[in-house]
Amino acid sequence: ILPDDLLLGGEYEAELDKEAANYLLKYVTDLPQRKAARRQIKVSAQVAIGYFKVLESTGVGPHANDDAVIEWTLEDVSTSGFHTRLPQRGNENVRIGQLLAMRPEGMEKWSVAVIRRLLRDDNNHLHAGAEIISNEVASVSLLQSEGGGATFDEAQTALWLYAKAGESEEGRVELLMSSYVPNCSLLTELKG
Repeated sequence: ILPDDLLLGGEYEAELDKEAANYLLKYVTDLPQRKAARRQIKVSAQVAIGYFKVLESTGVGPHANDDAVIEWTLEDVSTSGFHTRLPQRGNENVRIGQLLAMRPEGMEKWSVAVIRRLLRDDNNHLHAGAEIISNEVASVSLLQSEGGGATFDEAQTALWLYAKAGESEEGRVELLMSSYVPNCSLLTELKG
């Protein structure tokens, strides 16, 4: 079924080879389609990169901090994401999968996005593509429900990500993975 020079990491049954080859062929020929049209635009945006800087810049965290914010120029945007060529300095720690807060010039609310693509062009400029996962955030306090009289003053602050237009009305909570404890119920208090 497969050419001798196509190696899939081992020898498998013909049906598995066929399934893998069809998957690869579909991936190469049927490129993913954008959910929303991109618009070419140059607009300045305030950006905070990383979970704690997102908390600080959006005012969700315990301490608002404008120092956590840098400025990017967005080159094209859609309702689901944006593309930018990153400034030469100050972006050494940008990584795929990183959480960021973004607020275009003239907008009041912060959006939360995730870096999905990084590409370096022929002139050594770094380009980033990000998916917007929420257009509005609030603070939510999380507290383990173990009893013992703990109060929300001792709670962990997390991001409450409101659903985007057209999505189900359920919100999502974004918190650090290192703070997740399986099989532990959490009491919550939504602020904002």
